[in-house]
Amino acid sequence: MTQGTLIRKLCTYTTTNPTRRAIFEFDKLIRSIYTLRYLRDPQLERNVHRSQNRLESYHQLRSAIAGRR
Repeated sequence: MTQGTLIRKLCTYTTTNPTRRAIFEFDKLIRSIYTLRYLRDPQLERNVHRSQNRLESYHQLRSAIAGRR
């Protein structure tokens, strides 16, 4: 089962469904752990910023190329 299929299936459940609630709580936990790692690890922060800068540069390049056409 793919992640997308699982999410679509979970979203059809009512918000009070125990399985759905458990998965969404687990997601919150994973995001919280990542946020704490990000705040405590300067190398992770640098890597994330570097990655964001690359994506932004790529989008600027695409916009510049599309604007010249």
